[in-house]
Amino acid sequence: MAVYLRNGITKPDSQLELIDAKEILILNLMPNRAETERQFTRLFATLPGNVALTFAIPGTHQVKNQPALVYQHYARWPDLRDEYFHGLIVTGAPVDQLPLAQVTYWEEYVAILKWRLTHVAKSLFTCWGAFAAGVAEEVIAATQHSYKITGVYTTNAITMPHSRYFSFPLDNAKIHVKAGTKSLGATWLFDETTHSTYLSGHLEYAADTLYQEYLRDQAKGLQPSLPENLLDAKGNPVQSWQVDAQQIFNEWLNKELTRN
Repeated sequence: MAVYLRNGITKPDSQLELIDAKEILILNLMPNRAETERQFTRLFATLPGNVALTFAIPGTHQVKNQPALVYQHYARWPDLRDEYFHGLIVTGAPVDQLPLAQVTYWEEYVAILKWRLTHVAKSLFTCWGAFAAGVAEEVIAATQHSYKITGVYTTNAITMPHSRYFSFPLDNAKIHVKAGTKSLGATWLFDETTHSTYLSGHLEYAADTLYQEYLRDQAKGLQPSLPENLLDAKGNPVQSWQVDAQQIFNEWLNKELTRN
């Protein structure tokens, strides 16, 4: 696949515009946006077909990490209201211990969820993005936790990194649960009505992303648990989910994906 970045902090070696590319909007709520851009770009580059990625933030989002750089290069969602996309991806966000009403851009996020129903063919929500969307639209009865679920876990033969303070119930009657366990909850869900995929983890993560989060939490004095099932016998992070990431993203991107 060839990937064209319409905007963003990072730039690929070549910026040849792809006329036949599927237009994907990525609402990037992660604190290290450049790293997240690279992760999604690299993942899409391994899939068949061409994509054009547009990175955006909510207009009401108070950016704390490199705000000048983000505001300069990122689109703001209010400026995209009249545009249409083949797909929408919403990333995780470091706010999953806050009540949703206290998230500064919460009202706008709810408006984005409504907007996507008429302007986006399919949506994919990861981690907090999935939690917030499921709760806002009352399709997933998610539970918030005081402890962090962190590690690499395999559910229904799908391996995925997790870094979250919530869980989704397995017995969800409103949408289809495609993977999960009793201890981890549902990890992969799909809503046929809205063509929305919900992932409780981060298939886009690089091999060392979870470990770097662990080190950052240590530096903050949070006494984090070492991510489970991440390190090999020599103590090095191992990326064991790449094939599954390609499978799920390829299914989401290329299966009956048409612009509204």
